[in-house]
Amino acid sequence: MDIQTFFKLNEILDRRSANVLGAKSAEYSQGGDKLHNFKAGAIYRNKTSEEILAGMMMKHTTSIYDLIDEVEQHYHTSEGETRPLSLWLEKVIDHINFLKLLFALRVEHMGQNLDDVQDLCNEKPLTKGK
Repeated sequence: MDIQTFFKLNEILDRRSANVLGAKSAEYSQGGDKLHNFKAGAIYRNKTSEEILAGMMMKHTTSIYDLIDEVEQHYHTSEGETRPLSLWLEKVIDHINFLKLLFALRVEHMGQNLDDVQDLCNEKPLTKGK
């Protein structure tokens, strides 16, 4: 995939991610707190919010690994069918969103504000070995 196509795909995925996060807000947020379920789960289970999120995310991680295993099986045996791209999209977007929610938990727990995060995002990306 050429670079221009990759970045266009990334824009499309970013829009999908935002749409899914917005659509699920009513179901998973309470009192205007997008992170409510992780915080409540932490209290109920005597864990951190991050641990609760990681447990929920594991379901999606396992599904992605299962999809990858199916692809490998298909390539090695030419048997079976690979799953539709729509299923891959759902699983990848859910995983991306869990990572965004994890970062949001860390921002909140560390007492950071959006200006701090923006400053971090404006820094030059780290490169390997630097």
